[in-house]
Amino acid sequence: MSGLSVPQQVLASQEYTALTNWLSGETAEVGDVLDDFCQPVENKFFDTQSAEDAQGLLWSAWQAVVGEAATTPYTSQHRQKLVDLMVSLTSRPTLSKGDSTCKIDDMTVWRDLPVFGWQLREAWNLGSGDKQSKEQWVNLNAFTASLVSALHEKAESRPDYSLFGLWTIRTALEEQGDIPDVSVAAAAVWLTSATPALCALSKQDKAFEGKVAKPGSSFSKEEWRGFSQARWDAWLQNLKDVHMAVSDQPTAALVKQAVQAMEDAGSD
Repeated sequence: MSGLSVPQQVLASQEYTALTNWLSGETAEVGDVLDDFCQPVENKFFDTQSAEDAQGLLWSAWQAVVGEAATTPYTSQHRQKLVDLMVSLTSRPTLSKGDSTCKIDDMTVWRDLPVFGWQLREAWNLGSGDKQSKEQWVNLNAFTASLVSALHEKAESRPDYSLFGLWTIRTALEEQGDIPDVSVAAAAVWLTSATPALCALSKQDKAFEGKVAKPGSSFSKEEWRGFSQARWDAWLQNLKDVHMAVSDQPTAALVKQAVQAMEDAGSD
């Protein structure tokens, strides 16, 4: 496997086939693709009533989603189709049989998309490497940002994946030293694709437990533990500064769009 691409065993899975059929248009109805995508997990739970068994299959299902998101160009309309599918999943009936409801770490299948956040965390730990991985990294960030935006509009950010955006933006706009263009591009797609959601979370002072959302080294004296208006303002200023130093033209264009989106959101 290269970078964030789909592993070979997942390429052969029913879930991956369902995704590709949806994105290609071979399967036109979202209900049909959801049935195909969910069938392995649901059949396993119906057979065993074991959330642990379902969890194992969910890892494979989410690998298919993350891999497909990483290899789908952030400029492609297929990105939104993949987002729409994930949002539709949250409205799928709760997976249950008799008195048994499928819950994993207190998250309900399918409403809470259990295990998906763990799969994203693995991808974030991998990050970007070679040229192909860098492209995939920006694609995955664009997809996740669009998903955060859609879930914020539909379900008040439940489930909430905004922390992944904060980590990406922190790397690009809060750290000292030379920042790779790929990190700047990944931050820019968040601040373009999820602008209203991130702006709203900043105004709400959305915080996280512990120090997972602590500031980067350039802002080590700040007490930030999540989103805030002060942090949003710092991002906007640093993004303007970064725009002057970016050498890669596509990245510079993304940064310009992000600055405009942030300024527009702040004026609402």
